[in-house]
Amino acid sequence: MKNFEGHLARWNPYRILAGFFVCALVFFSMCMTILQIEQPSEVIAEEVFEIVMQVDVSNDDDTGDPFFFIVGFLAPRAWNAVENTTVRFESSVGNSTMRLTTNDEIDGNTKLPWNSAFEKKLGIGENYGEVEWITFIADEAFQASDGAIGTVYIETKAGGDNMIVQLAYGITNQTWGFSDDNYDLVFTDCMQVFDGIGYPTNLCGPKPRRLVEQTTYTMDDLLTIIFDAKEGDDFMRGASYIDLCAKAYSGDFVYEICDNEDAAALNYVGDDIWEITIWPRSYFNIPEGQNIDFMEVTFTNDKGNLVVANDDGSAFIIAPKCFD
Repeated sequence: MKNFEGHLARWNPYRILAGFFVCALVFFSMCMTILQIEQPSEVIAEEVFEIVMQVDVSNDDDTGDPFFFIVGFLAPRAWNAVENTTVRFESSVGNSTMRLTTNDEIDGNTKLPWNSAFEKKLGIGENYGEVEWITFIADEAFQASDGAIGTVYIETKAGGDNMIVQLAYGITNQTWGFSDDNYDLVFTDCMQVFDGIGYPTNLCGPKPRRLVEQTTYTMDDLLTIIFDAKEGDDFMRGASYIDLCAKAYSGDFVYEICDNEDAAALNYVGDDIWEITIWPRSYFNIPEGQNIDFMEVTFTNDKGNLVVANDDGSAFIIAPKCFD
């Protein structure tokens, strides 16, 4: 299993020095810095793996009052990271386990619960959606009047679906929150989950074309497939006929309907939008007991000489979608 350092987190003495001088201008505050991230570049579906994060806290609060360290972790919602993640830290001034924050615990700057505050302040990086921030707060107060170096250990479990996703990590503290330099953030390179279920969903890619009317669905649902001729290459605008060319993948079996039959003709609903409603199992005549992993679709005109697909010519993917 390969490891890499986050591209924003490599040890950089100039970054630390610059952070120190910025902090020196702010009274009664802290500088929170992520120094390094060790995270796998790929994991097997449903694998439990560990992320190791090195952090630095420079304290400019002359009182040296204790504070509670907070860690944020951005992960796919499909991983159910709330249930499958544990966090702890070790430092030069003490160690602590960490627990999930509650909705009653808020950031004093954004006035939001910590999960929402992290998303509002830090965003979701290259991901187009279907990810969430979960946040943890130390069980023990952290007192570091002279600053501290620490290591955060995050253990989590990948979901069962194949995907590509960009994880992220943030740190702050309960007292100062998202003010001045009292937080830091690292988005790591996109990682891949493989050997799981279905066609890989690339959350790091551009937001996919809307292909299905339903916001959540499985391959056993009644699906309304949509073609909007105004999206992407619009050379099919004003067409008088649109046909669906589709394949369904079920294990080692591939079922295809792609010959301009009446069954594959889309219905015009106005504003250059076309649609067709199918039950995939019946549409492809797939036997009971065979799961449908995903579908590939393209759209053609009545002559079949114009095809709308991805920019690289590959078919659009319709895979089960658990989250809107």
